[in-house]
Amino acid sequence: MKQVSELLKADDTFGAWKLLYSLSDYDDLDAGISRELAARVENFWNTDRTKNGLELANTQLRSDAATAVHNADLDAQDLQYAQDQQLQKAKQGSQGNGSNANASNTTNSPLLNPDADPIAAEAALMPTMVAPCKTRWR
Repeated sequence: MKQVSELLKADDTFGAWKLLYSLSDYDDLDAGISRELAARVENFWNTDRTKNGLELANTQLRSDAATAVHNADLDAQDLQYAQDQQLQKAKQGSQGNGSNANASNTTNSPLLNPDADPIAAEAALMPTMVAPCKTRWR
């Protein structure tokens, strides 16, 4: 036991633990106390290793969670950007369609199409050229 104490004072816990296990062979001297002490030291080491392993696992999980949140934020930004772009295109399209509708009445004339049949083009425009007169001239 003096040797165990000296090993512990010298911070040689592993050597003290081994010596406690070897002393446990002498049940008649210590009634199994050495084996019990060695088992408790071993349990303490295992608990400490488990605690360290859990701390490492928790640190990794926190890092993974932070990465997942960051990636989700980036995905949300990308989706918002894509929606904004689609909204802008839709707005430009609706503004463009309104001006194109007016432009189609003036610039998409069948008479301006070089491949159009002149007689058919003129016939297509005739109803729009002749508007009924609603006012009477005096």
